[in-house]
Amino acid sequence: MIVKLSGTRQVRVKSLRAASIICRDFIERNELPGKSWCGGQIYVGPNIVAEVCHNGTVWSAEGQEINLGHRLS
Repeated sequence: MIVKLSGTRQVRVKSLRAASIICRDFIERNELPGKSWCGGQIYVGPNIVAEVCHNGTVWSAEGQEINLGHRLS
């Protein structure tokens, strides 16, 4: 899985929980207000499978909140 943090910055992650933590850390370090956060897309291959919101909540591509202990492969 890869999570997109900004236009060109991406990080490989092993879990949705890791993606959420990395996104929140990025948001806090860069002092991004909610309206400025445009990252958080989680990819498996070329497909977006989930997204991390500004508050760290992870949502499926279908719009359902995902338990952070869940793994996608």
